[in-house]
Amino acid sequence: MELGRKEREMEQLRRENQDLKTRLAEEISRMRHFITGQSSEVISHGNTDRTPSELEMLLRVKENEVDYLQKEISCLQSEVQSLSKEKETAYERYKEAYVELSGMKNRSQLEMGSLKEHLRLANAALQEGT
Repeated sequence: MELGRKEREMEQLRRENQDLKTRLAEEISRMRHFITGQSSEVISHGNTDRTPSELEMLLRVKENEVDYLQKEISCLQSEVQSLSKEKETAYERYKEAYVELSGMKNRSQLEMGSLKEHLRLANAALQEGT
């Protein structure tokens, strides 16, 4: 149950990570278009006569956004790694419990067989005595 929840969380993080990568690629593409002077519908918001200082400021803003997104991607990757380790640990605990329970089941079956044999012998002895 916990393992299933962790797997769903990991999948959600993977989707978010992919979305962030896509957004980062789009931002980089927009910046390339903007810097090279090629027009883009996303970039040109009506005012194409920008001063160099406005362009520098816009570039710094975009660089900060890219830095933020890269840090967010890094955090998400760390979280995915952490969840993967948790999943491995949970799986190892499951395997250990399974092995232990299998051993207990086998011992119980042997003990039950032995008790059945004792019961059969006791019944046989009782029938011979009567």
